[in-house]
Amino acid sequence: MVIIFVFLSIFIIQFVIALEMNFIGPLAPFLSNYFGIKGSQVILLNLGYSISGIFVPFIGYLSDIYGKKKFMIIGLLSFILGCFGCAYSLEAIYFSVSRILIGLSYFTLMSTMLSYLSDFIDYSNRAKANGVMRFSFSLAILLSPIYASYIVDKFGNLKYIYLPLAITAFIPIFILLFLPESSKNNLSILNAKNIIKVATTKNSKIILFSLFLIISIPTLLYNYLGLHLTTNFNFLQSEVGRFYSFIAVGTIIGVVTSAIFSAKIGNLKYSKVFFFVLFIALIPIGFTQNINLLMISSFLFAIGLDGGFSAYQTYITEIEKDMRGTFVSLIYTVNALTITFYSLIGPKIYEAGGIKLIIILSLIFMIISILLMSNLNDIRQD
Repeated sequence: MVIIFVFLSIFIIQFVIALEMNFIGPLAPFLSNYFGIKGSQVILLNLGYSISGIFVPFIGYLSDIYGKKKFMIIGLLSFILGCFGCAYSLEAIYFSVSRILIGLSYFTLMSTMLSYLSDFIDYSNRAKANGVMRFSFSLAILLSPIYASYIVDKFGNLKYIYLPLAITAFIPIFILLFLPESSKNNLSILNAKNIIKVATTKNSKIILFSLFLIISIPTLLYNYLGLHLTTNFNFLQSEVGRFYSFIAVGTIIGVVTSAIFSAKIGNLKYSKVFFFVLFIALIPIGFTQNINLLMISSFLFAIGLDGGFSAYQTYITEIEKDMRGTFVSLIYTVNALTITFYSLIGPKIYEAGGIKLIIILSLIFMIISILLMSNLNDIRQD
């Protein structure tokens, strides 16, 4: 029964934070008009959100000492405050500041949730458990553009988007109060040397750099695909929302197939196969003027990305078992740094070469990532 409620709380948490995370790309045209900023600069609204992830290694380290459940509750409270701030923001600066709280929440929750779940489930079954978590993520991706586009078309206001998320976030807080705490580690408080030691092993360096390259791809593509659709295909906001939702079906397929088959094949091997699918699907996206081909390629891209990433994420959870919270937090620090980096240079990349340049860079990143992953060894299933 405890495991059921662990899954339920994590499913809800993953859903609400992923729902919010995926608003910016599909809503880029609306947010540009709402705050009076250039479309290419909408990605800057992610800047404070991503910078907050720099502090996550310390949160992950402390969660290994004091327990991950405590930090999950703190993360949810931060999310609720951030949602209230976004709901009533009338200027881009206030919206960005409020998203700092949401970003801190996102990176805290993502790093602690995965390690919390891993403390209760052995590696041989972890792909299925991670599949549940990733399914919630993919469901949020499916519903996020539909939900956000419908609300802004009907009300033209951010309040009706963010307040329901804040209310929903109270549910997992209540559930967590009755769940057990995770395993704890007897570590010295905030010893930076221990964090550096975890980050600088051979496997860690390969994984963290490959993650930077892999995360770069959807960070750029999904933030600018909406603008590409409105600029080159004359899509309305509602049509952009439906396009993103269609892509999200591919995400769900990728996540579900990974949960079922990756453990049988080997998580690392499975991730490389699906990342190759991603690579092939990327090629037409930047170079076609046929909307049907763009839809199919984007759909296959989502299958490859989330099928590969789900398996890779499961593999990663077993790399540093004794300091799992710390290592997983480093993963989301890389995530934060990647988003921060492209929030700053993304507008220049898009303005310099549009979606074509983004795709060319993405292809290079994917080739390097697969080569790096060839230096890792898969973990045997018990």
